[in-house]
Amino acid sequence: MTWYSSWYLLVRHGGGDERIELFHRKVLGPVLDTLDSTARYWMLHAIYSAHSDGGKKARDKESHYWRTAAAEKRIKVRKIRGRDAMRVEVSA
Repeated sequence: MTWYSSWYLLVRHGGGDERIELFHRKVLGPVLDTLDSTARYWMLHAIYSAHSDGGKKARDKESHYWRTAAAEKRIKVRKIRGRDAMRVEVSA
């Protein structure tokens, strides 16, 4: 769900800019206001770390799935008739 008054965590790094949607401003604002600058920084850093770790683990799991399927020759690629598209399946 995307609200137009949401807050985003903007992270700039070597890969470019990354925006992570945090939560609705009315809910998150009072929580962030209770924290001092250092505590706010560490809380947002923890959110970013959890986000990036989750993404890395998901990519690693998906990569392992496809590498294993390729090594076991279980990937089937078929042309879809009448279209300029391919259908990719991994057999059990």
